[in-house]
Amino acid sequence: MKQLNRQTGDQGEIEVINRVKCPNCGTKLVRLPEGYPLYDIQCRKCVFQAQVKTSNHKSKPGDNLRILGGGYDSLQNLIVGGRLIPPLIVNLKWRDDGRHYQEIRFYPFLFQSNIIPRKTFVKKTNRKRNLYDYGLSELPYTVMWRGTIRPQGDTTLRS
Repeated sequence: MKQLNRQTGDQGEIEVINRVKCPNCGTKLVRLPEGYPLYDIQCRKCVFQAQVKTSNHKSKPGDNLRILGGGYDSLQNLIVGGRLIPPLIVNLKWRDDGRHYQEIRFYPFLFQSNIIPRKTFVKKTNRKRNLYDYGLSELPYTVMWRGTIRPQGDTTLRS
């Protein structure tokens, strides 16, 4: 499961940098090294950095959009240090009426009230882990890209 999540996340980051430009200056975005804390992409030109999350379902009006986050401790250290929660780019992909769709959303401002702590038990290490999710239902966002995609990981645009 974790491996599948990592593959989905990696593919989602690649899709984002191939489809959208920096919301600040319009320059190409690039991936940060794996394991870089809290941020996944950054701008080649300016100081913009963001976290990218990919979900394989569509948010419908009235839905409680909740996206899996990550390790709670690193985010909490950031907040305690007086820094803002990183901007979030959400890559939503879903299927409807036999067609595959994608929407890339930009959430520039996240608040502590949008962070939902949760605990999980990791069988492999036999310990509990503090994680968080994003509750995004009430937040404004900008659609950076929307379109139809080819199924099974081929995200080439259809004409």
